Amino acid sequence: MDARKLSVVVGLLAATCAALPARAQRRGTVEVGAFANAMDYDRDLHIREGIGAGARVGVFVARNWSAEVEGTLMRVDREGAGGVRVAPLYARLGYTADVPGGRGMRAFFAGGVVRADYEFRRDLGLSGVLGTKLAAGDRFAARVEGTGEVMPGPRHWNTGLRLGLSLFESAR
Repeated sequence: MDARKLSVVVGLLAATCAALPARAQRRGTVEVGAFANAMDYDRDLHIREGIGAGARVGVFVARNWSAEVEGTLMRVDREGAGGVRVAPLYARLGYTADVPGGRGMRAFFAGGVVRADYEFRRDLGLSGVLGTKLAAGDRFAARVEGTGEVMPGPRHWNTGLRLGLSLFESAR
């Protein structure tokens, strides 16, 4: 990801930091969401940047700690092959934190595994997310996230940006 793209990602993350109700972060709360996804692929994959969509389901396993699974689907151009399908699946453990002095600002950090299906090959690697959640009442939030994934063999890095909406259903 070049410096211009990185500055846009950082700017969007900073601009969307806001409070998410504490009750939405309680153990047993379920989060269901959908997102648009833009990816910048490692040059070694010979894939151009892609835009797609995805969905996530998560549950807070302890206060502020969540387990999430998500999937993305996109169609991208590959040198010499035309359009190919890219469909990664993710499993992550995340933490939603207050930002000190941020008047209830919430940041989201997560790490886990990714299984990337590039249609022409499959990879297993590590993934990470850094993002924010912007509350819209007690049950909804907008999410803006920067993502990264590394595949060990042969080694390559992919980076991305996600914009999405989430619905929270609290355990009673």
